[in-house]
Amino acid sequence: MKSLFIKIDFVFFLSLLFCSVLSAQGNNWSGNSRFSVQVMGDHEASLLGLKSNEDVEIGLSAGLDLFYRFHDNFKAGAGIEAQFDRSLESYPGDFKFLPVYGAICFPIDLKYLTPYAIARIGYGFFFGETEYTGTFGELTGGLYYSFGGGIEFLKFKILNQDRVLILEATYSGNQGSIEDNYFGYFADVRYSRIDISFGVGW
Repeated sequence: MKSLFIKIDFVFFLSLLFCSVLSAQGNNWSGNSRFSVQVMGDHEASLLGLKSNEDVEIGLSAGLDLFYRFHDNFKAGAGIEAQFDRSLESYPGDFKFLPVYGAICFPIDLKYLTPYAIARIGYGFFFGETEYTGTFGELTGGLYYSFGGGIEFLKFKILNQDRVLILEATYSGNQGSIEDNYFGYFADVRYSRIDISFGVGW
């Protein structure tokens, strides 16, 4: 639990740091730091044409997005998400992904809030415990994708700079593989879930 809060604090520290730097570059730069809960997780493994699905317990992650606004209703950027260890309900060992991605966002500025649609795509580095991979198993990351929407609301100030609260819901997935060099098997893995995120934007 202590390491969880250290990671969350680190993400928010990076958020404030980037915010201070980018604010000096003009109003076209924006970003957010968010804390996410992953629900309805599904772990699918394909081996020799056979597929198995396992439910994934609720997971947590922290992420950071940076955007450049090209138009009132379009901005693009990049980000990173640090997933914390997550467990399968009936299989030993924990696993996680570390996605690095590009993102596009389509905001609609209203008087008191800003709804938006968002899509992210990139690469997810794959990590797992020995109980998950097997003694001789090696993990390889793969495609990461996420799409959905959210709202920005309740504007306020921190360090004399404008901030806004963010609530977001997305469907997300990671792909990867497990290769056992001793027994010679290769399995494709796909982890899909619903992300419910709350964060701070600038």
